[in-house]
Amino acid sequence: MKLKRRNNLVAGTSLIELLVVIVVFLIGILAIAQIFPGGFKILSVTRAETVANGLAHSEMDRLRVFANGLPEQIVPVTYSVNSGNLVENITDISPNEFGPAGNSIQLSSGQPSTWGLFNSSGAPLSTWDVFGGAVDLGPWQLLSGANNIRHVVGEGSQVPAPRLYNPPPTSGSPVAPSINGCLLKLQFAPILPLANPPYLPAASTLQPTVSVYGNDLQKNIGPPAGQLFNTTGSIASPPATNGEFVVAPYAVPTYNYYWDDSTPSAPFLYVPVNGANVTGQAQPRYRVTFAAQINTGTSIVGRTVVLPSLTIPNTSTAPSAINETCYCALSMAQFVNSGESLISIDYNSVRVARDYDDITKAFFTGSPTPQTFDSTVNPDGTPRNPYQYIVVNSSLGLILVNPAAYGYIQQSIGGSAVALQARVDYDIYDWRVLKEDFRLPETTPFQYQLKLTNIKHQFGAEADSTSFAGIPSGGAANAQTSVLILDEDTGGLVASTAFTVNYHTGILTFTGMNGATIPETFLVPPPGTPLPIPATTPWVQVTNPSPQNANQHTFRVYYMGVGEWATQVTKGAANYLQVSAAPPMPGQFFVAPAAVNTGPASSSTCNNQLNINFARVDVGQTVSFDELWYQRTDGTLQCARGQSAQVKLVGGVPLVLISDIDPLAKGADFSNGYAARGVKGTSILVREFWNPNSLNFSNKSGANNLTPFNQWENGWRVISTQAILDKGTLQ
Repeated sequence: MKLKRRNNLVAGTSLIELLVVIVVFLIGILAIAQIFPGGFKILSVTRAETVANGLAHSEMDRLRVFANGLPEQIVPVTYSVNSGNLVENITDISPNEFGPAGNSIQLSSGQPSTWGLFNSSGAPLSTWDVFGGAVDLGPWQLLSGANNIRHVVGEGSQVPAPRLYNPPPTSGSPVAPSINGCLLKLQFAPILPLANPPYLPAASTLQPTVSVYGNDLQKNIGPPAGQLFNTTGSIASPPATNGEFVVAPYAVPTYNYYWDDSTPSAPFLYVPVNGANVTGQAQPRYRVTFAAQINTGTSIVGRTVVLPSLTIPNTSTAPSAINETCYCALSMAQFVNSGESLISIDYNSVRVARDYDDITKAFFTGSPTPQTFDSTVNPDGTPRNPYQYIVVNSSLGLILVNPAAYGYIQQSIGGSAVALQARVDYDIYDWRVLKEDFRLPETTPFQYQLKLTNIKHQFGAEADSTSFAGIPSGGAANAQTSVLILDEDTGGLVASTAFTVNYHTGILTFTGMNGATIPETFLVPPPGTPLPIPATTPWVQVTNPSPQNANQHTFRVYYMGVGEWATQVTKGAANYLQVSAAPPMPGQFFVAPAAVNTGPASSSTCNNQLNINFARVDVGQTVSFDELWYQRTDGTLQCARGQSAQVKLVGGVPLVLISDIDPLAKGADFSNGYAARGVKGTSILVREFWNPNSLNFSNKSGANNLTPFNQWENGWRVISTQAILDKGTLQ
């Protein structure tokens, strides 16, 4: 029998076949892999947009809580000094200009550090020229992006009820005396320190950048009746010159002023001042604002001018003829810049309010003479001087007002009695400082989750790889930290030893909770501190070991996020002023008169134009009209009352179109002498900025810096949300 041989060989895969399979597999994998980066990028962008929306809506919710105290407006601003007074020049830029505006960042070299910015060695930055040959890059972050619009006008309302700053502990002796006052908490802090920021001119070294003032005074057409005296007390002949006094034949009320613009290029303001017999009171100071037409020598420009603390000549050295309260004549033409001339000031734009007196230095140091809040009263029982305040934290914007101001009734426009207000103008330090309000946890693990993760810390880096300096905590420029927590009820800062921060996850853990108490730190300036308090002066920290019922207080946390996150708030003017020439500035509007483009004889009061012009910074804001008179295409006269419209950019011009309110409108009508009245900003806009890119100044000189900077600026992402403000309520 023949045996069959079994074949044990098994067919396999050759090396060539294996290589072919690998190549095909790699081609497929690479094709699929090319899809993933785009997908990852989409996920990253979507995640960032979700976070941005959350931050923007969180800020809007925070603003709803204090809607009655919202500012009148938030605007761009530059500064100059004229006749020894600091002058704020409100400027106009588009909200979509992320800058910086050329020369706004090219500031003089050798300027001392007053912003609280330090290099990696802890030394103050000595130069502020980003695009020049500087070694230090300077605060470019504070002059671009969201920070192009940073000046707050008129934040505040009626003076709040008094409370204790640095309240006594539940047991034991207080570390420092408590101070009774009406606490103002500025909502967009940190603010620029009361010492000068680097963009202020050198001549303004004694001028604060914070202005606290009261109600608007009543305006009268002047000059006032009475005898005119010159600065030496001799009788003078009209017209008045700057610094002269008018002694009226009646008791001068402190709630009104006179405005004389009979000579448009040389208008005069007459404000109440104390005579020689009015002792024990500081000479009142005033905040004055107006819209002016100015000849710069090369062009005619419109400008909104703010005099935050107008200096009044001293009447105490004048002869006895100037004894009682009188009027002081002040020339407004002196407040234009050198080389310029005043053409006119719009009458309707003039506003005057009395300033509060800053007694911080005298209160804390007794220099030049000891001073406390004035508690004395006049013969009629009214407070003698409720217009006083002290600054208890110059970075976080904590201000204590004289308790006598609470409930003080001031006579105002029309003779009506109104409660005294405390309004504040200030510059925001940095919109990149994010804020959240919360209550302390009542149970373990005593944690709070921030809305943003990946938090900047003091030993980390900025977008340009320079060291992150931290957030100013008040007083000393180098007293900075990564995260601050403010007790809004007491004005104290939660002691840094009482909490920890997970900078990656954004979780705050409170390790210093002792029942319902937590240690807090309060700041006061040391003896001998000049005023305004220099940013380089360390303040004295006092710690209250056990404030009461801390878990019932509202706390505010300040922090910054990696990616240059910034929450910017802009607001249309509470009341817009009509001006007689275009283009209008922030807080103004312009309607072309009928004479500009007169229609047929039957419509001679109609300008045949649908445009109502506004400033560029108002683009996107909603405005309302108490009255808006216009003609329709059929010739009928109409009045829109209480109607709202959005400021749009049409052909590069910011305006409201009457046709958006009535499609059949033909043009504004001036039959009543005006076309629009009672124009108000009714919206508030919150925008969330972030820029995930890094910035490399490889060569710190000229255009070598400009190119990478402009490329980085193109990386801004912005998401916005808007709410309507209706009589102190955000809808």
